[in-house]
Amino acid sequence: MLCLFLTPLLTGFEFLGFASNSWHQKMTVEVRVNGEVYSAASVVAMSVFRHPDIPLVHGNLDLDMAGEAVVVELPDNRQLFALLTYNAYLAVKAFSDVMSRKDRQSSDQWAIVTAQKGKGRELAPKDYPLLVTFTDITDPTTVKQVDPDNLAATFGPGVSLKRITLEITDEPVTEGKIESLLGWLGPHPEPTLGHSKDIFNPIFAATVHHGDFIRR
Repeated sequence: MLCLFLTPLLTGFEFLGFASNSWHQKMTVEVRVNGEVYSAASVVAMSVFRHPDIPLVHGNLDLDMAGEAVVVELPDNRQLFALLTYNAYLAVKAFSDVMSRKDRQSSDQWAIVTAQKGKGRELAPKDYPLLVTFTDITDPTTVKQVDPDNLAATFGPGVSLKRITLEITDEPVTEGKIESLLGWLGPHPEPTLGHSKDIFNPIFAATVHHGDFIRR
């Protein structure tokens, strides 16, 4: 009986222009260290809700995500984090090769993304998420940006980024890894990792947020 009630209701919402798509995507980061590959992955839940083209919400999209950043454990107790500094459009960019220009300019792009389950793509360098590490992982203010083209500048000779891939998957969302490493993470995504007196030239820690590491 409930299904009989919900079906016309959902159909009505779609008729009015409301629509939603959701999927899980797995990001994998691979790092070479003196010829040996170290890798880690994280599964994030993505969702897109489209409002109808009516006044005040014309073409409006709600983009949401839940999950954790990728953290690659490297030798000498060092870590490389690939942060959640992206949104649902990352998957569109990754799978643009199976979309026409018309698809990418319409809501069809989201259905095409969800249809790619089990398939993956290597990300273009321009689409990489922000990469960071910590001088002291117990102190959030020691966060440092990592140049994807020059990991050796941060981690020493012989260290380089091999690739970052994105896969549409039905695997469960990753939980617990980031919180076990970063005990100082708060429950809210908005706070930054540091504070800067100069708002026009902030320190790097003041530009990175707790929500860049985990979204609940």
